[in-house]
Amino acid sequence: MNRETKTFTTSSGHVVEFYAYLTGKESRMLENEMLSGMKIEIAEDGKKSTSVAANTLNASQDKAMRMLIQSFDSNKDNAFDAVENLPADEYFEVVKALNPIVEAAINPAFLAKPSTPASA
Repeated sequence: MNRETKTFTTSSGHVVEFYAYLTGKESRMLENEMLSGMKIEIAEDGKKSTSVAANTLNASQDKAMRMLIQSFDSNKDNAFDAVENLPADEYFEVVKALNPIVEAAINPAFLAKPSTPASA
């Protein structure tokens, strides 16, 4: 299956080609990465607390970028590594460009905040 790609040009002129969307399978893989570092505890009073290991966020971001980035300056070899080795400000330009794709692919129920029960 040929998938639509888009390009992003960094402030110094590097061109990053990336997929326009994540597939359902890739979305679930990304959610699994996020969930792997999540810990949910339910106290005796029934209140739930959730924590996420800090490195889970970076690992999830790396996984998403590896799935999306297809080439760097027309070179398909090690494209993600090339982006990772950009100066930090340019790297974050690419992250910002890809974030809407990642956010659109994550199950809305996964990101939903718990609802507050209605008062009786």
